[in-house]
Amino acid sequence: MRIIDIPKESTLRWEWVKYQLRLKGYTLTGLGKEIGVTKDAVKLTKNVSYPKMQKAIADRLVMLPQEIWPERYGKDGRPIKHSPRYPRPEKYHK
Repeated sequence: MRIIDIPKESTLRWEWVKYQLRLKGYTLTGLGKEIGVTKDAVKLTKNVSYPKMQKAIADRLVMLPQEIWPERYGKDGRPIKHSPRYPRPEKYHK
């Protein structure tokens, strides 16, 4: 699979992720149960940076989270924090 095949638009990307998971035999509910969270927690990943869930999804797709959600990760491959408690470093404000 080529990374350029992943849709950039959030809604389309989420549909792509769900489709890829289904191809591998996963559902959002099943994935949530497997890692001990609700289906709603899995769904949060669509619009919110949720590194634990992004990693779980990426692992099932045999990818890196930053390949699926590049805007949520810095150049060092670490999640970019967006909350007031974890402000983004100046180097990511570009």
